This record gives sequence, structure tokens and C-alpha cells, in this order.
Amino acid sequence: MRDPSQNRSASRISDFRHSLCWTLHAGVNWRQQLAQSGLPVEVQEVIGKVVGKTRLMRSEKCDVTSDLIAHFEDGMDRGQETLRLIREFGRPDLAAKLIRNSKIRSRSMFTKYARWTALGGLGVVGGSIAALVWFYLGHPNPSNDYLAELNAPIANVADGDRAWNVYRDVWARFAFCNDGDSGFDAIYYHNPSDDSDTRLIRPGDDGWERALAKLDESAELLESFRSGAKRPKFGLVLQADVSRYSPEDRAALFPGLENVVDIRLEWAGVNHKVETLLDDSMLSVLLPHVQCIRNAARMLVVDSRRAVEQRDTDRIVQNIETIMGLARQTAEPDFPICALVGLAINSIGLDLIDEMLDGNPDRFSDKQLERIQEAVASIDPHEMFDFRGERLMVLDLIQRIFTDDGKGDGRMTREGLGILRTVNEMWVGLNDEHELDGFLNELLEVNAIAGPASLLLGATRKETTEKLDEIIDEIDAKFEIPFWEGPSLETLDEVLDGNARKYALLANIFSALPDLYRASERTLANRDGVLLAIAAHRYRLRHGDWPESPRQLTGSLLREVPLDRVNGQPLKYRRTESGIQVHSVGMDRDDDGGKSLMVAENGAYAPPGVDQEQWMIGHEMKPLPAGEFSFTRPAYLDGDWIIWPRRSNL
Repeated sequence: MRDPSQNRSASRISDFRHSLCWTLHAGVNWRQQLAQSGLPVEVQEVIGKVVGKTRLMRSEKCDVTSDLIAHFEDGMDRGQETLRLIREFGRPDLAAKLIRNSKIRSRSMFTKYARWTALGGLGVVGGSIAALVWFYLGHPNPSNDYLAELNAPIANVADGDRAWNVYRDVWARFAFCNDGDSGFDAIYYHNPSDDSDTRLIRPGDDGWERALAKLDESAELLESFRSGAKRPKFGLVLQADVSRYSPEDRAALFPGLENVVDIRLEWAGVNHKVETLLDDSMLSVLLPHVQCIRNAARMLVVDSRRAVEQRDTDRIVQNIETIMGLARQTAEPDFPICALVGLAINSIGLDLIDEMLDGNPDRFSDKQLERIQEAVASIDPHEMFDFRGERLMVLDLIQRIFTDDGKGDGRMTREGLGILRTVNEMWVGLNDEHELDGFLNELLEVNAIAGPASLLLGATRKETTEKLDEIIDEIDAKFEIPFWEGPSLETLDEVLDGNARKYALLANIFSALPDLYRASERTLANRDGVLLAIAAHRYRLRHGDWPESPRQLTGSLLREVPLDRVNGQPLKYRRTESGIQVHSVGMDRDDDGGKSLMVAENGAYAPPGVDQEQWMIGHEMKPLPAGEFSFTRPAYLDGDWIIWPRRSNL
């Protein structure tokens, strides 16, 4: 039979638990309940230590408190001393650990899932807040002057080797770099019935006399080109800020500029900090002289047409030599864009050679043709495509995009995201067809997301720098491989490990790498074909007839028969009724006997699966010009690429 005292104890426990449930709903915590238990202070301290160390949920702590209070009350009801009860209870930390483990095991799956979800949510929120704070506390601190490094070789050029010393004062006097506002538009012929039809003016065109007058007025300018192009270096030290050019350089490069702010690049949609970073970056370097040099080459073409009328063949040869010299000088700043303009100037020179020899194989002497041949051979696109400037520009951007931990690493910054957006828009534009563009711009529109996301998805400063060096090594290695050996340059995806988003900066800047390689190979194909043609003209002057085979040219006229960049075999050569023809087998890789690949006037080709001959019916067709020698045309297209004669419309 149960003792009455035990009944009273059980009754108190039941009442206490009911009270506990009520207090939980009322918002009373376990500490308040413990204080209301009436137990001795020593016991309350022990219970408090145990419950506090369990680190359980609030409701669980209330249950534990209830059980411990009942435990000690039961012992006291049995007449046990307080100190003995405490001693027999044991160490509070051990009891807390055992109680915690027991409670956790007894939790329901719903409780466990709810708790994990809550803790996970708190972790995500807390992590996001921490990432945002960490992100916004980081700022770039550019400390390296990469522009000075780019300019170092130029600054060390001797005055006698520097063409800019010849050009500068003359350009300033003639306001040559004034975008045509100084009357140099006179060298162009504009079709009055078609505004899009513009070419260099020829004898007999309306405006020819006006063009001659402009050439007479510019005689000193033309002579400066002929003199300066003989020097090995252009020699212009570049600046990112127009105000840093000397007054003499500024007058030559920016004639009529009253305020240096007038020429400042506009960075649309960026904040002041980003604008400041960009204003002082290599991305802000202006290259005004590059397009000016191309205009000089065009003036020399028109002057050569005049020289034909005057029977001044030596001046024509000088002009061709000058154009090739200008092509080399244009590529000096080591930027791909400069090399591309240099190749375009080289193409102008090749077109001029073809025009001067077309129908006039006896126009030049053997010695003059030898000089032309040497000028053409001096162009090596592999040397012109030096990516040193591009590498320095990217390194400069990296130091303006990332923080610097002093050990070569760092994280993306808010300013860096603004720069990355600007670069993205400059290089590839906003085009929904480009997955990278859409992803970047959607992300960059919301800085609150882009900040922490860039820390997780984007490469670090060290990773970006290492990948940059890998890309440059890839370029240097593969630009030396001829097209017929099949270098894989169709995409940067391999170099970027299939993660263009991670390396967004590099993916944008180097996205045109395959096009640059093909431009290099195209220039080599045209150069070698023209060299073969000039050698054949020299042979004719010496022997009275065209050679039957290009092998007859090897020796004093040609070191070796140049190879077709498509298949690695000797370029095709044949005699025609009007002279000679040099051609490549084209992308179908079979010799069609010199039949030119035909294209529609709008540049269209017969689509795959459609008979080419049938498709051509009803389309106004034209031969593919030699200057458009390409390595991307579909292999199914039947026809050869004619390198000589060039059939240009210069």
C-alpha cells in the first residue's frame, strides 16, 4: 500500500506539470518555473546548471526542469538530506550530456526536420549577410603601372629610329587626324545613286581633279609618310589620359581640341568609383594614330593612280614600300586591334600591287619588282600579333576588379562588378543569343545578388591571373601552327575548362581569338600568293614568257614554292589567257582548276543540301575577292580561292 506522503508528492508533481504547460503557453521560461518550485537554493543551482548545459529547445528544457524538480522533491519527501541528494545526483555537466542525448534521440522526425530547416534557413540568412558585408567591405587598390610597362620598349627607341618624330609636326600642321574634316574626304568617290558605294577615287571619276588638288596641297604630308615608314619603329608613347600627352603630341593626335575633357571616354551606366578606375586604366588608352595611318595608306593609293598618269613608276614603288612600312608600324602597340588594322593596311598594299600590274606586266623593271617583293615579304602576321599588350591590359583590369591580399590573390569587389559589366558590353554587347551575356547582365543588374554570388561563382584574382597566363601560352603556341595542321582554336572553352562564366572577364576579351588566328593565316595566304605572282612577273621580264611551273622560280626569284595554308601542299599556279593565276584549293580541299568560289552580291552562299549551280540561277553572282580568303566557309561549297589576281574594288 502506498504511503500517504507519496500520494501527496505525486499530486504535487501532477499539479506542477499542469502549471508548467500553462506557463509555457503564457511565455514563462524554465528559469521562472525553477524559481517558483520552492526547492532549496543549492538544489536550484544544480538544476539550473544541468538544464543550461543541455542546450536543448525551450520546451525540452521545461520538461527537463520539471523532471529534475520532481526528482529532488521525491528525495526530500523520503527524508533525504539536501547535500546527500546533490552528491548522489552526480556531476551536472555529465548529467546534462546524458539528458541531451536522450532527448535528441526521442525527438520525432517532424521535430528534427523542422529544426534542421530552421537552422539551415538561419545559416543561409546569416551566411548571406556575412557575405554581403564581406563583399562590400572589399575595394580594389590598383598599384601597378602596366601602361608604363607597355611603353617601356617604345620609350627606349632611339630618336633616329622613331617615325613619330617625322610625322608629328606635319600631322599637326595638316590636321591629319581630324576625321576627314580637313578635306581628306576628297580621295573618296561616292556613288551618287548609292550612298553605300564608296571607294577610293580613280582617274575619270567626278571629283578626280579635286582629289589631285588635295594631293598637291598635301605633298609634304605624303613625303613624311615615305620618309617615316622607313624607320623601324613608330615610337609613340601611349597615354590613358589625353592631358598627359605633350602639347606637341596632342596637337598632332587631336587637332582642334580645345579642352582635354572633350576627348574623354564616356562610361555609361557606371558609378563614380568605377568611372575613376576606368579613366586611369589601360582600357582607356586611345589609339587615334591607328586609323590615321590607314587613311595615309589610302592617300598613297590615290597618289599611285596619279603616278600612273605621270609614268612615275619609282614613286609607285615608294608608295608600296611605304604602305608596307606603315602596316608594320601600326601593329607596334602590341594590341590585337592594332595588328588587325596593320593587316588591313597590308591588304591595301597587296590590292595596289595587283592594280598596278593588272594589264601592265611590263610597267616595272626587275629591280623595281624586287623592291616590291621585299616589301611584301617583310610582313609577318605572327610577329605583328603580339599579345603582350593584351596581357598587360587584362592584368591592369584584374587589379581594378579584385581586392589584393598581398599574396597575389583577392576577391571580387562591387567596383569590379561594374567594370566587368562594362567590359562585357564593350566586347560582345547585349545580345540574348549569347548565354554568357544574358547570365552576366541578369546577375549584374542586382548587386545584392551579384555580390555574394560573384564570390561563389566567379574566379578569384589568383585563379584569373593563372588562367590568363595559360591562355597567352596557348595563343603563343598555336599561332605558330599552320591551319593545315588543324590547331583547335574554334573556342576558348577548352582553355577555360568549360567554365566561361567563372572566367567571364577572360572569356569576353579573348572571345575573338579564333578570328585573330584566321586573320593571321589569311594574311599569310595572300602574302605568299602575291610573292609567287611577283616572282612570275620577274621571270617573264627575264625570259620573255610566263613560267610553266612555279618550280622554275625557286632560286634567285623565290626561295621556295609557298604552301597552301589549307592543305599544306604547294599553292596552285596556272597560266591563263590574260596572264597567270595563283589559288588555294579552298575549304573543300580539292583543286577545281582555278574556278572561283562564287557568292551572291549580298554575300550569301547556297545553303547545305541545295545544288550550287541551280541556286546560282536567279542570283547576281560575283567571285569571292582574294582579300576575303577565309577558313570558315563550309567544305561542301565547290570552288577555289583565287589569290592572284585579287580583283579588288579598292
